[in-house]
Amino acid sequence: MCAKIILLMGMKCAGKSSVGSYLASHFHFSFLDLDAVIEQEVCQDVRNFYKTKGRESFQIAEYEALKKCFEFGKCKLKNSDILILSCGGGTLENEMAIAFLKQEMAKNEHHIRIVFLHLQMKILFNRIIKRAKKEKSMPAFLEHSSNANMSK
Repeated sequence: MCAKIILLMGMKCAGKSSVGSYLASHFHFSFLDLDAVIEQEVCQDVRNFYKTKGRESFQIAEYEALKKCFEFGKCKLKNSDILILSCGGGTLENEMAIAFLKQEMAKNEHHIRIVFLHLQMKILFNRIIKRAKKEKSMPAFLEHSSNANMSK
């Protein structure tokens, strides 16, 4: 039997990191947050990296971080261990990341499960706005529309 990897996916603010951290703590699983791994690798927060380096560079960093997480799973986990990996809100849009996941699933070296956290759009939007107010920073996908509204 091989190590099990549970990938938590969903939109921004769906609760992937919170749910992953809780499950890992409660059940004594290993936990990695893909955004935290990216931040460690690029030495800046993911939002700033995305804004300064662009989407393509971010997706490359995300892909490399995803590979690193799977290496952790191969090298550090015992066969009975479970790794919960909280993916970023845009991981499903990253063609390199999706190709890598398909390749890993085909190899069958890990028992991989993908859990998509789905929330009602109203709840997601409220969470995104709440975080934006707390961080005093508009999410990238809303910046253009908010700038247009501000100029009116």
